[in-house]
Amino acid sequence: MSNETALNAFREIPETMLWRDSALHQIDGFLQLTRGLDFPWEVVGHHTSKSIRIPVIRITCGDTKVYLRDNFHDINVCMVSKSPFTTPLSVLFDGILKPLDWTWYLSEIARCRGYSWREWTDEQMDTPGLLALSDDAPWYTAKRLDEKARWAKRMTDPEWWSKDWASGAICWEGKFGPGARLWIQVHPFLEGISKVVPASATKPYEPGCKGFAIAVGNLEQVEGLIKKVAA
Repeated sequence: MSNETALNAFREIPETMLWRDSALHQIDGFLQLTRGLDFPWEVVGHHTSKSIRIPVIRITCGDTKVYLRDNFHDINVCMVSKSPFTTPLSVLFDGILKPLDWTWYLSEIARCRGYSWREWTDEQMDTPGLLALSDDAPWYTAKRLDEKARWAKRMTDPEWWSKDWASGAICWEGKFGPGARLWIQVHPFLEGISKVVPASATKPYEPGCKGFAIAVGNLEQVEGLIKKVAA
C-alpha cells in the first residue's frame, strides 16, 4: 500500500459525522504539504477527535523526523533529531508565535495577584513559611509550599505562570526581565505521537534540545518550521 493510499483510507468517514468535511480537509492538507516538501513520509498512526479517526503522519527530513496531527483547532508538531536543534527562539517563532513584552508579563502578575492572592497582604506573600492566613480563613486561600516559592520568584522566573495560573510555557531569549521578548508555547496534545517518540521530545522548544513539541495554527507554519530547523 502506498503512503497516499494509506492516508486516503482515512476518508472513509460516515456522512452523518458533523465534522466530516473538516476531517477530509485535513487529509487534503497533509497530501498538499507532503507533495510540496519532497521528503519521505508515511502514516504512522492515528488519533481520535470529534469521534473521527484522524491520521498521524511522519516526515523524514535527513536526521530529523517530524510527526504531525491536526486537532481541528490547531496542528500538533513533534520534531526529533539525532543532532541538537540550534535555531534561536526569535527565528523559530517568527511568523508562528506572537512576541510579548514585559508590560504583558506585569499585567499577568497583576491579574493573578487580584485573583489567586487577593486575600494576602504583600507582607504575607513575602513570608516564606506562611501557607495559610489563619485557622478560620477559607480553604481556598491556603497555599502549598511549592506554589508560594514559585510566586516569590515571579520577577526572575515565570514558572508560576504555567504551573499555577495558565497553560503552556513562557520562554524568552537573553536575561529574563524588562526588555526581554517573550513567547508562549501552548501545550500540544500528542495522542498518536507520544507513544512513538522519546518523552524528552514532548517538551517545549529550547535551543540545544534534540526533540520538542509545539502547537501551531496551520500547515503553512508547519512548512516554515520544517524549513527552519529540519531541511
